[in-house]
Amino acid sequence: MRDLELRGAGDILGTKQSGHVSSIGFHLYCKLLKKTIDALQNRKEISFIETKIDFPFPAELPESYINDKSLRLELYHRLGEVTTLEQIDTVFYEIKDRFGRPPLPVLWLYHMTRIRIIANRHHIKTLRYGAHTLEIEVMQGKKTETKGFMLPPKKAPHEVEEFTASLIAKIFR
Repeated sequence: MRDLELRGAGDILGTKQSGHVSSIGFHLYCKLLKKTIDALQNRKEISFIETKIDFPFPAELPESYINDKSLRLELYHRLGEVTTLEQIDTVFYEIKDRFGRPPLPVLWLYHMTRIRIIANRHHIKTLRYGAHTLEIEVMQGKKTETKGFMLPPKKAPHEVEEFTASLIAKIFR
């Protein structure tokens, strides 16, 4: 606090940022800071891995379902910020309540977001879904280990989530 008094706060939100904030951006900096604080308060290990999911089906909020572009962007932003399954359920309940029965791309988005949250908890770097395969890249310290699996044929979004979650649970027993 004394340092802040001596040197001043600077231009925290302005264009003249320096250090970590300017190199990674204010939004990501705040997200990393929040993760760190949450982990320290809950005495959990800090994980900065954001799972990347390569998925062959459309997982989106289509314009035909939500035609207001700014509202769609706001919802995408909220979905990107969720960190728990309860939060994702809350956002999708609101979407369903406001816009009615969701089309298939929205269901895929819901289940892929849930999978991302589960995968993040287990330090999974990448999930690559093929037509009949799933490849999982897991961070083991500083190296990456890749595991491949066969997917059951033609599954609904919730079944893909259940299958992936059960695979992740088996891997990390």
